[in-house]
Amino acid sequence: MTMRRPLAQRTLTLAASTISLAAALLSTAATAPQAMAQSRTTVPSPARTFRADSFWDHRWVRGGADEDELLIEPRFIAVSGSVVTVLDLGSREVLAVNAQTGKTLFTKQARGAGPGEFKRPAFLLGTTNQFGVLDHETARFSMFSTLGTLVWDAPVLNAFDVEGACALPNARVLLKSAGFDKSLTLIDSTGKVRLAASLPRIDQTVEPPSFTETAHMAGPFAGDRCAVVPIFGARWYAVDARGTVTPHAYVVPGENPVVQVTLKVLEKQGRDEVQRQTQTTTATPIASGTMHRGDTLIVISGSGRTDAGRILDYYALPSGRYVYSRRLPMSFTSLTIAPNGTFYGTVIGPDWSAITALLPTRSAPSREKAPRRER
Repeated sequence: MTMRRPLAQRTLTLAASTISLAAALLSTAATAPQAMAQSRTTVPSPARTFRADSFWDHRWVRGGADEDELLIEPRFIAVSGSVVTVLDLGSREVLAVNAQTGKTLFTKQARGAGPGEFKRPAFLLGTTNQFGVLDHETARFSMFSTLGTLVWDAPVLNAFDVEGACALPNARVLLKSAGFDKSLTLIDSTGKVRLAASLPRIDQTVEPPSFTETAHMAGPFAGDRCAVVPIFGARWYAVDARGTVTPHAYVVPGENPVVQVTLKVLEKQGRDEVQRQTQTTTATPIASGTMHRGDTLIVISGSGRTDAGRILDYYALPSGRYVYSRRLPMSFTSLTIAPNGTFYGTVIGPDWSAITALLPTRSAPSREKAPRRER
């Protein structure tokens, strides 16, 4: 799952896809595959190989027009065993539902600053039997059981800079902070930093690090590895618990962005002035999210008006070899996958938001509405 740090005073101009959320959620068959957008890079790359299961079966839907008060801004989703957790940044709550039925199990609300409490949750991740929440207000990372009980929590330095995380065995978490230099830190359940590592920088000319160095994280994989998936560029990285960084190529490489920086004086008093820095780029992101299933990394990819955020590229670890691709029926705000292959996604619309469970299939499902489950 992915996390965005605040991009205040920064501007990124992107081409947005126009998608009917209601039609995509309630339709059980995907639209016919669109022609793949041509890569804007001049670096030759092999063509994607798409799976034959181009249809999607929606198992259940929560929220939407029928439950428009259930969700406000569901930005993150994770699956842990039979429990799906959703972080709603609008209500500052973590909603847990049954993975098979969508029925609500419990809700954790923003209540305080004590152990296992949070005030401004900013990120969510899941493991096989736990889920974790990073809180900006208290600068703490907390791990919970699938029953919602606290397992451990730890302080996090510079919590506002953290944009991704990967939980490793033995109560360790690899954090990805803003930028690439010393952007990876491994902490334990006490908050002690066990190591720090860097990633190769895409743009060496911009200081401080720009939004183009944002990345998503997934894992863990065998050998205590995590994947770091930059939103720009031609490579993603496998990182182990010793800080060893191994680069791997995207099947369709993205552009290395050129960042333009402009300064505007907002206020001036004598020799002192307050400035606003704006960073822009014309490059298109290549990765909008990531997840994993076993030792397979799945990158949410695609570019252009029709494919942005609607292609899943599969890679095998530890080799980093590209395996195949799959088309999504729509763009999701956040997306994750369970060990049994079921996908869980959130969408945010102008009037309502929703969670859905869906599964790829070779056969076109009947055109019936996805069932509404007991609240």
